[in-house]
Formats: sequence, structure tokens, C-alpha cells
Amino acid sequence: MLSIHLYALFGISIFVICSLGARNHTKSASHFSVCLLFGAAFFLRLTAAGISGGFDSDTACFAAWAERIFHTGPSGFYSTDYFSDYPPGYLLLLWPAGALRNLLGLEYYSALHLILLRLPAILSDLLCGLLLYREASGRYQNRLPLLFAAAYLFNPSILLNSAVWGQADSVYTLCLVILCLSLMRGRMLPALTSFGLGLVIKPQMIIFTPVLFLGLWDYLRHNRNRKSLLKLLGTGLAALLFSLLPVLPFGLQNVLSQYTKTLGSYPYAAVNACNFWGLLGFNWVSQDSAFLGFSCRFYGYLAIFYAVVLVLYLNHRLQKDPARYPLLCAVLMSTVYLSRYACTNVIFMRQWFCYCLPVSIGPFQDFIFITVVFPFCIFTMPHGFCSYMILPATTESRLICC
Repeated sequence: MLSIHLYALFGISIFVICSLGARNHTKSASHFSVCLLFGAAFFLRLTAAGISGGFDSDTACFAAWAERIFHTGPSGFYSTDYFSDYPPGYLLLLWPAGALRNLLGLEYYSALHLILLRLPAILSDLLCGLLLYREASGRYQNRLPLLFAAAYLFNPSILLNSAVWGQADSVYTLCLVILCLSLMRGRMLPALTSFGLGLVIKPQMIIFTPVLFLGLWDYLRHNRNRKSLLKLLGTGLAALLFSLLPVLPFGLQNVLSQYTKTLGSYPYAAVNACNFWGLLGFNWVSQDSAFLGFSCRFYGYLAIFYAVVLVLYLNHRLQKDPARYPLLCAVLMSTVYLSRYACTNVIFMRQWFCYCLPVSIGPFQDFIFITVVFPFCIFTMPHGFCSYMILPATTESRLICC
């Protein structure tokens, strides 16, 4: 645990240095500064990945799945007698880790093996930071783009999520960022493709379906002719076919069954989560359990309905601003996750930090407050309190949540 806190302090220090360096400078950052920043972020992540065992159960799953897909191939991966709750997209990214471990004869859970398992998330972090830097460079002609990239790359929760915990959130966050940028520019092919690939990597991407539909509607609203409609249909078909490419080797029927099983595999109000339901003692309790006359599942549906209505309202108010899509994604994510994870828990905190990135590519002056100050103050301290007050008083459970 000491190493985790040290990495967090190191990340904060890097951000402070970049912040001080960006003050009162009108010149853009040099290529050397950019390379140095991203090189430091990459090196820090490789070091953290090599010395941290991560979240034990997830690390064990990723390692086992990498081995299985290497030995059986995609066509033989899914089986009724083998546990796997991930779609094919991320499994394909784990395939090289299994292949290289066997080819090089690496010891299980050695430093290099752990790095290989987390490399997709680490590279996604860097690509997200690069997209953020490029987008900010088009808006500011000073060193602020470098500061924005540093705020994301060295945000402790982003670092801990990908390099230390070894989670996959950064990978489909990259798809979400590409989706937002593409909608802002009216480019439907990369928007639809990135959304499809995000779904193939993790089902949570479906949360942002309303934003995609609003982008499609906006495109048709500005291109009211038969040619544009036919072009959009052709683009959608091409994106669908491209998104299906990772699925086909696994067998379409196997993948559909896997999605159905995964979506219904956690029908509980809370699963070891320090959230509102956990506070009420609903840990591992069915979503159909009643609370104030209604089931927990009903409150979840109500939160989704509220989120969609709010996004539709904001889209109407900001319909003349093409940069509204990142904000819509952030609002949609916040309302859904805040409603479901009201008292802050590990899953919510790590995904919320990853989803902070889309709002940062919009024209919002409070980016630094959103991505650094606010998360630390609002989420970190309540999380520590909930971890100790709600979960069973065992060292293992408390360390996992911290």
C-alpha cells in the first residue's frame, strides 16, 4: 500500500511542476517537453505495473484468459464449463500477453508478465493523453495543452486504475474519446466504429448510446437530402462490419450468449461496494428487494430515465455548440453512476476518473478543477470512510477498497 501512496504523491508532484511551468508562458511547449512528459508517464506506469500484483481476482482472470486464448484460439475460448465475463474485444488484446509469456518462458506473475497484461490499458492511457494534448493545442497557443495532458496522465486514480490495478477501463475510454471527437467534427464513420469497438471491449459502452443517437440526429438535421441519408446508412453498415471483425473468430452465437450471461451475472444491489445500497446492508442482496415500496432495480431504471431526459434537455439548450458531446457524455455518466454508486466505491471511483477525460476535450475552463481538485476532495476521503465503516472489518477487504 505504501507504493500506491508514493505513486500518487509522485503524480501530484509532476502535475504541480507542469502547472508552475505553464504560468505566464505564451509560447507553446517544445517537442522535447512533450516527449519528456509522455516518456515519464510511460516509465512510471511500467514501473508500477511491474511491482504491483494489482487486484488479485482480476489479475488472475486476465492471466488465465491470456493463456487460454493462446492455447485454444478465439474459436475455442468460450465454453459453458469455463468462467469468463468479458467480451471478445479485450480478450484479443490479452492474446499477445499469453503468446509472449509462453514464447519467452516468463514466470507467472513475474514483473514482465504483469506489464504485458496491463500494457493495453497503459497504452490507452497514453493515447488518451495524446488526444487531449492535440485537442487542447488547437484551442490554446501556450503551454496549457501540456498541463492538461499532465493532469490526466499523472492523475493518481488514472495511474492506479490502469498500471496498478490492471483494469480495462482506459481501453474503452479511448473509444469514448474518439466517439466524442468524431461527433464534434461530424465524422460518422469513426464515431460509429469507435462506439462498436467500445461495446466489443466492454458492455458499459452502451451507457452512451443516447449521445451517439443525438450525434446521428444532428448529422441528419444538417444534411437533409437523400444522398446524406444513403451515405449515413452505408457508413453505419461499414462500421457494423468493422466492429464485428473481433467477434467473428469467437463465433457469433457464442458471443451473444456471453453478453446475455454477463449482463445477468450480477443481479444484486451491491457487490462489496461502499455505495448507498451497501450502506443500507444490501450487499449481495437481490435487485428485486424492496426499499421504500419499490425495488432496487426500479431505482436503477429511474436513474437511467432521469439521465436520458437531462441529456436531451442539455442537447437542446446547446444544440448550436458542436463541442457539447463531451459534456453530454460526462453528464450521462455522472447521473447514472452517481445514482447507482451514491456513496462512492472502488468501481465508481476508477470509472469516474476515466470518464472525466471526455469533458476535458470540450471548451470548459474548469478542466483542472474537474479532473484534479474535485475528485480528490469529493471522492477520496468519503471512499476511505465508507471502506472502513461499511465492509466487514477484515484486513483483506479494507486493503482491496483502499
